[in-house]
Amino acid sequence: MDELKLSAKGRAGEQALYRFAGAFGLATAAAAGGSAFVPLADAVTRAHHSHRQVFEVDAGVTKALAKAREICAGL
Repeated sequence: MDELKLSAKGRAGEQALYRFAGAFGLATAAAAGGSAFVPLADAVTRAHHSHRQVFEVDAGVTKALAKAREICAGL
């Protein structure tokens, strides 16, 4: 998902929010099924919570999603 689209207006922004929520849900579900996915779920959760606090893509969201991508690439 492209986190820069989270601030887009209209359908593009709505779609990005759904994708972000989906990534959060899938990462959390994967972690519940296997400990190998816990670091991924933690990173996505940090990004998700940060975004919900500030309602924008700030450095915290960007950093946490970069970490999630790094973890994902190693799985």
